[in-house]
Amino acid sequence: MRLAFLSVPAATFGAAMLIRFKAGLFSQVSLQGYSYAASLSVVTVVWALVVEYLQLNRVETLVQLQTGIRTAARATLWTAIIVLALSFFYRGTNFSHIFFVLGSFLTFAISLGLIHILRFAVRVVTGTPNGRLRFAILGADDFALRVAQTLRATPLVPCEVACFVALPNQVPAVTDCPVIEWSQLHQLADVFHCREALIAVPFTSSAELQQIVNSVQWLCIPTRVVLDIGDGVLVPDRIFDFYGLRKHEVL
Repeated sequence: MRLAFLSVPAATFGAAMLIRFKAGLFSQVSLQGYSYAASLSVVTVVWALVVEYLQLNRVETLVQLQTGIRTAARATLWTAIIVLALSFFYRGTNFSHIFFVLGSFLTFAISLGLIHILRFAVRVVTGTPNGRLRFAILGADDFALRVAQTLRATPLVPCEVACFVALPNQVPAVTDCPVIEWSQLHQLADVFHCREALIAVPFTSSAELQQIVNSVQWLCIPTRVVLDIGDGVLVPDRIFDFYGLRKHEVL
């Protein structure tokens, strides 16, 4: 995915150079190979930094986009502004304005198309049984059920709740999925083939949450906390949104 986005400037500005100087649509001028090679190098580096900053080369970002037009436009505009600002301070490199405008337009169009191609690829991969994200939910009460419903409703990345883990002294409210005891945590990876575990505990149970977090540090799969913070405002570090679930990474 990163390689695909990194190759966008070479493809788009290479095509812009052919259109500008070889298609016969514009007046012919002398072609300074050094200036255009330097310009392409700068554009590629700036584009790579912008894409990384916008996290456009990550599945988590792609699956949350709607049309992708705004994000592709932002990436293209930021790249164009930064490159033009750098060329203003370095007068030793000159390039055709038509070439730069064509390259920027093609960059926007190709990156937008690439977003949808990669989103389609994600759908194809996750549509297979091995492509589904298998989760274990640590908790088996009503809140854990709501977390499971949110995961199952994810439109672009199908998630499969492999099992629930009943917390100590917790009466399970789950009826449509396997529920294992807390002492059987070792089965998450070996038996249920879970790729991640989500701790579903209301935030009011802070003492219980700390005990659970300490107990799962030895698991060989990533473990995260799904926060139920209600209507209040909470800003701990490393909080992020995961397909509609507010989570705080603990491992």
